[in-house]
Amino acid sequence: PLDPAFGEHAHHAAALHVAKAGKVDFGHDRTRTVGASEIGLCAKRIAARKQGEKPDAEVIDDPGFAVRGDQIETHWAVPVLTNAIEKVGGELRWAGQDNQTTIEWKKKYASCTPDGLFTNVPRDWLAGLGVKKCSSEVLSEIKSIDPRISPDRLPKAGHPEQAHYGLGLVRNATDYRPDFALLTYWNCSKYTEIAPLVIPFNEAFFEKQLSRAKRIITTPWKTLPSEGKLKGSKECKNCEFALKCLGKRYAHSSDTRAPAKTIINL
Repeated sequence: PLDPAFGEHAHHAAALHVAKAGKVDFGHDRTRTVGASEIGLCAKRIAARKQGEKPDAEVIDDPGFAVRGDQIETHWAVPVLTNAIEKVGGELRWAGQDNQTTIEWKKKYASCTPDGLFTNVPRDWLAGLGVKKCSSEVLSEIKSIDPRISPDRLPKAGHPEQAHYGLGLVRNATDYRPDFALLTYWNCSKYTEIAPLVIPFNEAFFEKQLSRAKRIITTPWKTLPSEGKLKGSKECKNCEFALKCLGKRYAHSSDTRAPAKTIINL
């Protein structure tokens, strides 16, 4: 049944219902590891999630941006990337919502669900992006972006760290050894506009990421610094624990707004 608390308008409630019904469950306990999409976020925020802290009462879980990303990834980005790698004799594995694979390194408190893995990659496949010789496997990370974001503002904060964390986990917890991740940004208005970036693997940086994951899981969340606030509070605006952490909440960016007029007479 639709929950009227999700929004004043029936169409918004229906959209939320469909979005949550189609959410994929990857079947692992997310409280025991720090995922790739979480490693670059405020440590205090992620620790609170993992340790079962309840979100601020007025927070609404609106998956709108995630649904947009899933739709573009599954129905556009994966077919395009599959076509690109198959043309040079390679293959794209673990791609699409039905084929994604979760990789866990439990003793390191780390996990990731990559958007795909290119295999049998020609060594010159990334030459156009400045990589003279790449490994035979390349990790794929897919992001949809607002068309108002120009390519010179990319990458967005946290995305390179996410791709790199997944790269390290694949190298250490599977038989694959990719040296690079291909981070692609897909314009969600003009679908043929794609911005590709390459993330090389850095062993020392990955060790720091693993130490960070352990600290998030094993440290009481209230004792961790408010990194979002220290970095300018941008993340705090969407944090579900802002009231507990800062004593105030920001205006929520996902609030539903109705048009000024709902009947347009011509």
